[in-house]
Parts: sequence; C-alpha cells; structure tokens
Amino acid sequence: SARASETRGKTMTKANGVRNVVISLQPEGPRLPLSRERKGNPLGDSRSSGSATLRFLMWVGLYYGSNSFVVLTNKQLISQMGFQFPILLTCMHMTSTIFFSYLMMDVYQVLKKEHLASAGQRRHIGLLAAMFAVSLMCGNWSFRYASVAFAQMIGASTPFFVSVLGFIFFGTVFRWQVYATLFPIVGGAMISTYGELNLTILGLFFQLAATFTRGLKTVWQGHLLQGEEKLNSPNLLRYMAM
Repeated sequence: SARASETRGKTMTKANGVRNVVISLQPEGPRLPLSRERKGNPLGDSRSSGSATLRFLMWVGLYYGSNSFVVLTNKQLISQMGFQFPILLTCMHMTSTIFFSYLMMDVYQVLKKEHLASAGQRRHIGLLAAMFAVSLMCGNWSFRYASVAFAQMIGASTPFFVSVLGFIFFGTVFRWQVYATLFPIVGGAMISTYGELNLTILGLFFQLAATFTRGLKTVWQGHLLQGEEKLNSPNLLRYMAM
C-alpha cells in the first residue's frame, strides 16, 4: 500500500507539472502585430492635426479681422467724425477687453482663468499695463494727423524696436538671420512713407511713440513675468486692461 501511494503521488506530481507547462505555453490572448501597436491610428492622428490647423487658421483670421476693424473704426471716429477724445477711446478699449474677457472666462469658460500669485506680480502687470495704455493712446492720437496706411507702415517696424530695446536693457542677442530680416522691414516702411500726402510731424511722433512703447512692453513682458508669475496671453491682457 505504501508503494502504491508513493507511485500515485509521483504520477500526480508529473501530471501537475505537465499541466503547468501546458498552461504556461498557452497564449495569453489575441495580440495585434507589433508594427500596428506602435504606429497607432493614422486616421485619428490626421484628423486631430487637421482640426488643430483649422483652429489655428480660425484664430489668425479672427485676429486680423478684429484688428483691421478696430483700426479702421478708430480712424473713422477721430479723423472723419470729429471725435476729439483719444484718451476716452482708449478707456473704452480697455473696458471692452474686460467685458469680453469676463464672458470668455467666467460665463462661457472657453478660456482658463488664472489668478495673480503675489503682490510683485501685480506691480509688474501694472507696469506693463501703463506701457500698453500709452501705446494705445498714442496710436489713437496719431489718427488725427496721419492716415491708417501710414500708421500700419510705421507699426510694421515693431520687431526693430524689440531687437534694439532687448539688447539695450538685457543684452539679448539674436541670430544674424533675425537682424537680416530687419533691413527689408524697416527699409520697406521708410520707402512706403516717402511721398505720404497726409504725413505730419505730430502724426509721425505719435506713431513712433506707439511703436516704441509697444516694443518696450514686449521686451519687459518676458523679463517681468517668469516662472510662477508667467500668465497666458488672455489672462495677461485681461489684467492689463484692469
């Protein structure tokens, strides 16, 4: 009986070992080929990239359309309809910015709302807001003495002021390709202003002041708002308008 039980135990052990080997050799389940797993879904990737491109083009078109509308409306009000209050017009611009920012961030929540982190961040944004307001005010004031085309031509030289002011204040040096592109930009603006019928000294002064302060704001914006104090563009515009 002892030999029979020992033989029976060895037989069961061998059977269990064979079963374990068989189970371990069985496939875990159907798997896709390795090439398909790594490639993903090309149709889904193309759709997502296409929607991102359309969204980008929509925002670019909206920017150019709204910017052209604001410039032409300001020119119509100040130079042709006798509206002699450019500072009030600047305040109306700021109020409209705050209103639409409230709709987009608080009511419809299309854009993410960010809060100010410190008192230093508030001071920095206040300084940027002063530059922003001076730029808008000088730009609106220039429409009394210059045409829209002239203002846009001078405004096209903003990258030149950004490069010069960035080097003066912070020693920022760009690649030579960046400086090479400034020559046709500034040269084209100078050639375009030659023979301007509506050119006046005051119009040139206010437009240069608007372009200068716009470039100054761009340079200091990257320096003042760094790390945790950095805000995205919609929130920064909202707080500067306030």
